[in-house]
Amino acid sequence: MTTNDDWAQELVQRVGAAARELRGKRSAKWLADRTAELGYPISAQVIAKLDSGHRGTHLQVAELLILARALNTAPAMLLFPGIPGEKVELFPGVQIESRLALEWLAGDKALLQKFAWRKGSEDSEDARDVFQRGEWLAEWQQNTRPIRLAKEHQRLLTEHSRQQAERERWLQDRDNADAQEFAAATGRSIDSTEQSIRTIRRQIRELGLTPPALPARVAAHFDKDPEDA
Repeated sequence: MTTNDDWAQELVQRVGAAARELRGKRSAKWLADRTAELGYPISAQVIAKLDSGHRGTHLQVAELLILARALNTAPAMLLFPGIPGEKVELFPGVQIESRLALEWLAGDKALLQKFAWRKGSEDSEDARDVFQRGEWLAEWQQNTRPIRLAKEHQRLLTEHSRQQAERERWLQDRDNADAQEFAAATGRSIDSTEQSIRTIRRQIRELGLTPPALPARVAAHFDKDPEDA
């Protein structure tokens, strides 16, 4: 049975092996120098221990982030280098596909029904009744709500940009008798999307958080909301 230390050591070894693979023919000193350039030096000796799998259970979050930046990758690619299909031991004794581990790490809804109320293995449930599962799921949704709001905010901005480009194409189409009507319809869709963006930004503020900065091309359309100007 996997012990806590076994699991933690295997996680550090996985990160070290992934970093070594991504580094390729570049030396440990090169990576050490690169981390120093980024403002958080990791010594060549530490990198050598990660390479050889002899770092034990010790890996700082700061080290993980700096290594990922130095190697021009995402932290998830060090934690779960087998993305998408290889199995990874996400928790002690819990083996799942790497893509599912990534979804959990990112707070995606797709993983909620698998792990929000499960412990010990992928298939055995710890909860004794539906009520407890519902409570845990509600807690997950509340604790990860900022992530979903941020993703929806970005989705709406992307849709807004697409709609604006579409309206511009209709306005420039001199050969289509219905172009002006289509442009007006697209304009109404833009108004609806802008209202949705305002709603998302208000919900973010209600959580005591700061909404993302709006691109200049979008901010000009929010002159009726001083907080979004």
